[in-house]
Amino acid sequence: MLAAARPPRAVIVAMRLPHPDAPRHAAGSRTLLGLFGFHLAPGEGRLLWTLFWLHFLLLAFQYASKSVRQASYVDALGAERLPFVYLLIALASYPVLMLYSRVVDRWSVRRVMAGSCFVVAASMAGFWWLFGLGGDARRWVSVAFYLWIAIAGIFLVSQLWSVAGRRLDPRQARRLFGFVGAGGLLGGMAGGLLATLASRVETRSALAAAGALLLVAGLLATVLGPATEGSAAPRRTPRPGELRDGLRTVRGSRYLRLIAVLVLLSTVVAQVVDMQFSWAIESRTASLDERTAVFGTLYGVMGLMALVFQLLFTTRILRRLGIGFALRMLPLSNAAGSAFFAVAAHLAPGLLLPAAWLLKITENGLRYSIDQASRELLFLPVAAAQRPRAKVFIDLCVQRAAKGAAALLLLSVTFGWLEVRQTAWISLALVVLWLAVVGAARRRYVAAYRESLRQGEPEVESGLDLEDAATLEILIEGLGSAQRREVLHSLTLLASHGRGRLVPPLMLRHPDAAVRVKVLEILQEAGRKEAVPLVEELLADGDPAVRAAAARALARLTPSTVQAQMAARLHDASARVRAAAVGYLMDCRNPALCTRARTVLAEMRTDGDPAVRRAAARALGEIEAQIEPGYLVQLLYDGDGSVVLAAIDAVRQQVARGVRRAHYIPILVSHLRNRRFKHEARDALVAYGEMVIPALQHFMRDRQEQIWVRRALPKTIATIGGRAALSVLVAELAAPDPFLRRKVIEALGQLRASAGLKPEAALVEGQLAAECAGYLRALLDLSALAGDALPMRGPLVSWPHENGGAHLLERLLAGRMRDHLRNVFGLLALLHPPRDVRAAWRGLCSAEPRLRAHALEYLDNLLAGDHRRLIFAAIDELPMDERLRRAGRYFAVAPASRGDTLRRLATRRPADDADAVWITAAALCYVHDRRLRELYPLIHEAAAADPASLVQETTAYLLARLAGPGGG
Repeated sequence: MLAAARPPRAVIVAMRLPHPDAPRHAAGSRTLLGLFGFHLAPGEGRLLWTLFWLHFLLLAFQYASKSVRQASYVDALGAERLPFVYLLIALASYPVLMLYSRVVDRWSVRRVMAGSCFVVAASMAGFWWLFGLGGDARRWVSVAFYLWIAIAGIFLVSQLWSVAGRRLDPRQARRLFGFVGAGGLLGGMAGGLLATLASRVETRSALAAAGALLLVAGLLATVLGPATEGSAAPRRTPRPGELRDGLRTVRGSRYLRLIAVLVLLSTVVAQVVDMQFSWAIESRTASLDERTAVFGTLYGVMGLMALVFQLLFTTRILRRLGIGFALRMLPLSNAAGSAFFAVAAHLAPGLLLPAAWLLKITENGLRYSIDQASRELLFLPVAAAQRPRAKVFIDLCVQRAAKGAAALLLLSVTFGWLEVRQTAWISLALVVLWLAVVGAARRRYVAAYRESLRQGEPEVESGLDLEDAATLEILIEGLGSAQRREVLHSLTLLASHGRGRLVPPLMLRHPDAAVRVKVLEILQEAGRKEAVPLVEELLADGDPAVRAAAARALARLTPSTVQAQMAARLHDASARVRAAAVGYLMDCRNPALCTRARTVLAEMRTDGDPAVRRAAARALGEIEAQIEPGYLVQLLYDGDGSVVLAAIDAVRQQVARGVRRAHYIPILVSHLRNRRFKHEARDALVAYGEMVIPALQHFMRDRQEQIWVRRALPKTIATIGGRAALSVLVAELAAPDPFLRRKVIEALGQLRASAGLKPEAALVEGQLAAECAGYLRALLDLSALAGDALPMRGPLVSWPHENGGAHLLERLLAGRMRDHLRNVFGLLALLHPPRDVRAAWRGLCSAEPRLRAHALEYLDNLLAGDHRRLIFAAIDELPMDERLRRAGRYFAVAPASRGDTLRRLATRRPADDADAVWITAAALCYVHDRRLRELYPLIHEAAAADPASLVQETTAYLLARLAGPGGG
């Protein structure tokens, strides 16, 4: 996908400024929210406030109805029977979840949310009537209401976050979800206060008020528009298969197992605390209205505490004390509260209600503020592909399983085996385990971050929070790592999060050049003038990129004196320092200094010391000013290889900056024949892009060009890529040189793999026929020499060992057969799945008949039409006489006698086949070695007529042997 074009700077600035016609109250609203750290962009106000008030109304409903739920159940059945309903909720949640997923599949989440609000609001009217029945009906009504509110409350809030995720893109979500969450905290306070006020009239009147809140929420939900494209990932109800995937993900990671155990223990302790508080309220209150008022006040105070803690302390604690301290706050407060509760219950009954209040308020207040934020942070080091699956499984399945486990544990109270006040000891035991798991999870959290930093995982960077002291500690430790990648990633993260001042200047002495360059960039951005002496040392660094970065850093850190400092270094004893000074001054705006630098550069490029010329070449790569091509041309032809490599790299750097001079192209092409320079020259040519393809095509077709240069060009063209590269390579499919054809076919395969570009099938099939004909021509020649005794293994000849009686000519012909067949399969890979074609090629070359048979069967089903018939004429395992018959029928290739074959091989050689001279020389040797006296004239004719140096050397040797004793 193509990236969107970057708008002009004026447009970007205008986007950041408030529109002159924008309402004043919108700007005021953004200013007010900005004071609390919530930055609202223009156009987001309506949606954000709608989500805020929706969350407010839903949580107000939830806590108002929850107050009635707790009070009515405790009043009707007693706190000791709460485990029954805990267990019912755990068992009912999963079937309801599956039913809900089907509903969401049929209608949009926005409509489901509005409908759910209206249905639950209507149910409030029904329960208002049922609670009025009184008598024994109160018991089953209380149970039904408890179960209904517990499940409905979860799904209503889940729907809100799903709608928010669909309407906000990921960047908006990261910025605005905190404000939407604050609406919920305020709603919880309002809901508790509403229940308290309603209880002064009648408890069930709170249901009517809660129903009215949901009606308003339903109307607000209908105002929301459809989801936007590119929105944040919505909270979709998972399928059973997805939950199984989540289970496998959690089971496969020790870190995720620790998070799951932590959530389980936390939820179990929360259920125990809930029962303890309900029992304390039951024992210290007498009527339903009084209990409703107490629960309502509790939830109001809890909401206030969570809001205050969230706004004032959560971020500061995470930033200064780290995630480990934050995760321990809730279990430690539970331990203190449980101990206070146990002491009050056994020794000071008058303090029981204050102890229960303190325990419940701190438990819920911390749970929904700092503990929730800390638990979310625990998922950040998890790989992005695993995080959603694991989080859904833990949030849905583990939490519900924990509530079921808590219910089973607390049944001991229901059946009278334990007293409620003794459950405090259960809480304390669980808290000890909880703290142990927190310690292990924190260690794994650090280890997971460290591992992800070593691997440079981008998803960790996107979710990184340097306000967490533990995370910051990991990054600082990463600076001292022995692994280059971890150091660079830590530096990048510190710089991108505004923590560049934490990077010590002594890292400029790091052994890795890339690290030194990165540290220089960070120090200059941070304005670290105290690092200037260390920066000056790097002007003599062995790496040109470091020297250039040091010069840039000095320009930023000492702008008033840097030119004088660089001018003084033009005559430094170190060539590296001189090169750095030249590189800086050539780009400055002082004409006099620029002229002096140019003079020094001219002296350096003609210096007798290769190290000085090498430094000059590297300086030319760093200079951004226009330089005459002659400077680099001379260095590209230098007699020292290291100078040539530096000059080639300088060309690449210039081209990367947009200076594409044609003068360098022929020189770079000529360097492709040298193994020492080939890869660097190819990189420099590729940097030119498509503009260089016509020149490369010219050199590839030029029969006067050195053959190894021509053979190196197809890969260079394919690396550039594009339609132009495809056209040029297809035009060379029929090149006479077999090795060049092989390189063209490989290059076309590279284009298909990298860009999905394929040539026309008809062109490929035409060349397939030519390669099959070439294979059969070589087979006929080999058969004429060796007769029927050819050791065939499938379509290839395989002698038992290196000196297995085969002459050099026979081996060269067998190699020709293999080359043609390799080209056949390379062409097939352009038409069919490459991986399958390569597997068939390996099977066909195998020593195992079974694998060869499998390969033939696959190809028999893969291929069709004429090219199937032609290819199987070459590869099918047939007797030699049938192979020869098919060669004549399909390709008009007739067998010849040994003498005729040798005459053709020794005298006919395609001018464009660079390797055919070896076959000619080998054929002449074959005539001598096999004592074929009737063909000796071929040796004399070749000596007189063939100008090839290899043939001349061969005939001179053979004629000398023939003239010697016993030579005839």
